[in-house]
Amino acid sequence: MITGLDHATIITNKLDETRDFFVDAFGLEVGKRPDFGVPGFWLYGGGRPILHLAAVGKDRPAAGMIDHFSFATDDFAGALARLDKLGVKYQAQPIPDGMGAQAFCHDPNGVLIEITCRAPVPAPVT
Repeated sequence: MITGLDHATIITNKLDETRDFFVDAFGLEVGKRPDFGVPGFWLYGGGRPILHLAAVGKDRPAAGMIDHFSFATDDFAGALARLDKLGVKYQAQPIPDGMGAQAFCHDPNGVLIEITCRAPVPAPVT
């Protein structure tokens, strides 16, 4: 049975810029990564490698596109404050039926990223 997202992979020709974006905007940390023979990074959250970045290469000749993936947070206001501090544009709104809140932004490659908070959000999200 599937219980959650293990990781997402982004193929990019902006490897360092993409790494920096996810480290700065979401607090992920660069961690141990096996040598796959292609430049890349594994970015960790909560001690787990949850986002893999790999450079465009002969086996992956074009930057791929993921529709979106979502990071979970229990501190929605803190997550948005981090994006605000970096000047990252986002759109935030409540999830219908009082199921929390969500915000959407883009990484340097144009990949759509969702931030999801399933806990009640104390202030209205606009």
